[in-house]
Amino acid sequence: MALLAGLCFGLGYGITGRLLALGGGEQQPLGQPFEVKPTPGTSLESLRMRFGDQDSEIRGDLEKLEQDEKRKAGEAKRAQEVKERQAEAEADAASRTVAPEEPPLQRLLPDEPSTAAPSPPPRDFPSDLPDLPPPQT
Repeated sequence: MALLAGLCFGLGYGITGRLLALGGGEQQPLGQPFEVKPTPGTSLESLRMRFGDQDSEIRGDLEKLEQDEKRKAGEAKRAQEVKERQAEAEADAASRTVAPEEPPLQRLLPDEPSTAAPSPPPRDFPSDLPDLPPPQT
């Protein structure tokens, strides 16, 4: 079956090649089957009529961009100078002053008058203990 299909395709290919070689190329090519229409939008001719044929530089957008770049560069420079001044001020302040003393703590509650008699101090030290006789051996 595959052999028969191959023979048919080969025969068709050979006949087509022979017909084209004999005179199929003498036909004149046909023209375009459709009319060329201009693309939508503004044409070059209408732009030239509106603005003229002279070549001129377009500087409007560039000037604005240059001004924006200069402004940003100036802001960055000023911000850097402010940071440097702050760093210098902190370094000067740290070298001039010693750690500031903290103010004493304030009492939150008022002093209450003491009505009870003071208790005797605890007897922790040997000097507070009564003298005992030395141990006998």
